[in-house]
Amino acid sequence: MDLRRLRRVVTAEARAAGWAPTVWVATEEHDGGASALRRVLARVRPSVVIAAGGDGTVSVLVEALADGDVPLAIVPVGTTNLFARSTGSPRSLTAAVARAFAGSAPVSIDIGRFRATLDDGRVVERPFTVMVGAGVDAAMVADTHPVGKERFGWVGYLQGISASVWRNERFAAHVALDGGPGVSESAHSVVVANGGLLPAGLVFVPGALVDDGELDVMVLRPASVLSWVRLGAWFVASAVRAPLALGRSLAGPTVQVTRARRLVVAFEVPERAEADGEDLGLVSRLEVWVQPLALRVVR
Repeated sequence: MDLRRLRRVVTAEARAAGWAPTVWVATEEHDGGASALRRVLARVRPSVVIAAGGDGTVSVLVEALADGDVPLAIVPVGTTNLFARSTGSPRSLTAAVARAFAGSAPVSIDIGRFRATLDDGRVVERPFTVMVGAGVDAAMVADTHPVGKERFGWVGYLQGISASVWRNERFAAHVALDGGPGVSESAHSVVVANGGLLPAGLVFVPGALVDDGELDVMVLRPASVLSWVRLGAWFVASAVRAPLALGRSLAGPTVQVTRARRLVVAFEVPERAEADGEDLGLVSRLEVWVQPLALRVVR
C-alpha cells in the first residue's frame, strides 16, 4: 500500500467534502489496530471509520465497531478484499475514498463471530467478516508463501490451494447446527461463510448474503478423481451464476451446503483453521455464530 498516496487522496477528498481533518490510526502488531481504534473512539466521535487494507485488517477493526453506530467504509488495498467486494466497495482507491466522504446513508449487515479452542488449550474469540474454516481455505493461507502473495496478489494463493488438492487429506469432525445433535463427517473442508465471494469472480457459497441473518456452511468431501471433477463443476456453475439446484446436481454428495445461525465443529484430531485469511494454527473445537445486522457499512 502506498501510504503517501492514500494520505493525499484522503486529505483532498475530506477537504473537498468540507470535513474536519482526518484522525489517522496505525495498525499494531499485537492486535492489528483494534486497541488503537478503541482509544480514538473513546475521545473522538468520527462520522465514519475508513479501513485501508484487506480482509484481515477489516475484521480486526470490526471488533471495535460491532454493535455501535459509527459506520465503516473500506478502501480495498489488500490481497483479496473479499468483504469489500461483498459490500460493493469500489476497487479504485480514489473512488473508495470518495464514497467514504460522500455522506451516503450506511446500511446494516451481519458479521460472524467464532471461538476457537486451540490444541494447546488457549481460546481465541473474535469476529470475522468473510469466512472461517478448516481444510482448503486454511491450507491456502498456511501454504502460501508471503512473497508470492505480495507479488502476485490472489493468484499467489493458488500455491496453497494446489498443495491442499494434491494431498487430498480428510479429517474426522462432528458438526452440529443450531443446537441440533449433529453428524459425524469425514471431510476435506468445513467452511463457514458470511459472504460467498472468492477472487477472480468465483462464488464459493452461492446465494450467501451479508445481511440475511444466517451463516452459510459448506462441507467438501472429495474422495476420488470423479468427486474432484464434480467439485470443479460446482465452481464452474457458481462462477457463471447458475441456479443453486443445478450446482447441487452437478456436485452430488461431494458438496453439502446449508445455513445456520450457530454451529459447533469438534475435530477428532486438531486441524489447522483460518479466519479471514489469518492462520489460527491447530484447532480442536470451533464455535461459530452470526451477529445479525451488527455492523454499519457505507456501500
